[in-house]
Amino acid sequence: MDLVGRNLALGGGTVVEDYFALVASDLDQAQGLPVAERRQVALALLRDVTATLRGASGGAAGAAAVDYLRFFALVAIGWMWTRMAAAARSESSLYQEKRAVADFFVQRVLPQVQGLAASTAAGDESIMALDAAVF
Repeated sequence: MDLVGRNLALGGGTVVEDYFALVASDLDQAQGLPVAERRQVALALLRDVTATLRGASGGAAGAAAVDYLRFFALVAIGWMWTRMAAAARSESSLYQEKRAVADFFVQRVLPQVQGLAASTAAGDESIMALDAAVF
C-alpha cells in the first residue's frame, strides 16, 4: 500500500519517473543483448500500469497493491540482471553463468509481468464483492 498509496506520488510522480528513466537508460545501453528487449517491454508495461494507478480510487489502489509490488520487483530484478549481463562481456565461466541466469530470468520469470499487469488492471469490484466473513 505504501508503494501505491504514497511512493508513486512522491515529488508529483517525478521520483518514480526518474527511476524508470534510469532503468530505461541502462536497457538502452544493453541493446544487442537478448535480455534487454524483453525487459524494455516489461518496463513499458510497468509505466502504463503505473500511470493507471496514479488516478485510481483508494479501493482500486488497495486491490492492486500486492500485484503491483511484485510487478515492480520483477522489473527491478530484471534491470539488475541486464546490468550484470551487460558487464559480463568476457568468456570466463563466471560471466557465461551470469548471462545464462539473466537469460533464464527473462524467459522463465519475467513473463509473469503480463499476468500481474492484467490482475492489477482488474480493479477492485471482484474483491469488494466478497463479504469479509468469506475470509
